[in-house]
Amino acid sequence: MDINQQEFTIAKEGFKDWLDGRAKEEPSRQLFTELNRIMVDPSWTDEQLANALNKISLKDVNQYQQDLVNNNRIRMFAFGNYSEATVKEFAQITQTTMSPGWQQRDRFVAAVNKPAVGEHTNYRGDIAKTDNGLLHAYYSDNTELTTAAQLFLLNSIFQQAFYNQLRTEEQIGYVVGSSIDRIGDYWGFILYAQTTNTELADLSLRFNRFVEEYWPQLQALDEAVLEQLRATVIAQINQAPGNFYEEYPKYLNDFYRGNDKFDTRARLINAIEQTTKADVVTEYQDLILQQNAYRVDVELQGTQSAAE
Repeated sequence: MDINQQEFTIAKEGFKDWLDGRAKEEPSRQLFTELNRIMVDPSWTDEQLANALNKISLKDVNQYQQDLVNNNRIRMFAFGNYSEATVKEFAQITQTTMSPGWQQRDRFVAAVNKPAVGEHTNYRGDIAKTDNGLLHAYYSDNTELTTAAQLFLLNSIFQQAFYNQLRTEEQIGYVVGSSIDRIGDYWGFILYAQTTNTELADLSLRFNRFVEEYWPQLQALDEAVLEQLRATVIAQINQAPGNFYEEYPKYLNDFYRGNDKFDTRARLINAIEQTTKADVVTEYQDLILQQNAYRVDVELQGTQSAAE
């Protein structure tokens, strides 16, 4: 199937519009775009992508399509009301469409940068916004789901206190939050904020001070509170999907990672059930306080005034 000039132009303009749109997103979203760029390998800035896009010709795309058809690996994810026989038929039909010279490639697994414990990456960039954005991330080099379970519970405990203090009490940030992240098989803990009234250096100091001040609160956490939060986290993971489009992503991530048992959620829930308060406290102390982690800071400086 050759792509014609009109189709090529529409696709090219669509990708350019998508790149332009990313620069207009709120700082709190752009923080995570930059974090992902740092952690994934290979990765490119939007400027690099735009420059590459400008150089691509219709001939390049048609040649790439032909190369891809001749040299690929077919993996099929079928979810829904399909019988095993139907899915096998899909696979057989797809197989017959391959060219006579078809070469099967090895399964592709997206590469990520293994967290280098003890190292610190700091990215600082300007954005055409009035607000600033700041993100502190702490990545473990442990790929076990026990780390994920500890961070899930830690975030359920930490996030409300972090939000209440910086957003509600001090009104530092318009957006304030914490979350966990998964890059490949590695897990991380993230603090982030979007602010219009605080300089980035001061906000970074406030993040660090809160982390230190929260330590005795975490140690004093009542076991009963932890059990309530544990039940909430498990209920959120187990929440029944409202429709097909909410259900299939629960299995798609395992498909991408080559886990044909599709059991990551079940194993994660089991790990959360087995995690103790001591485990959570130790993880916080080790990963965040002592920073036995790969630390990533993303600082986005707004360059526009409110009047612009």
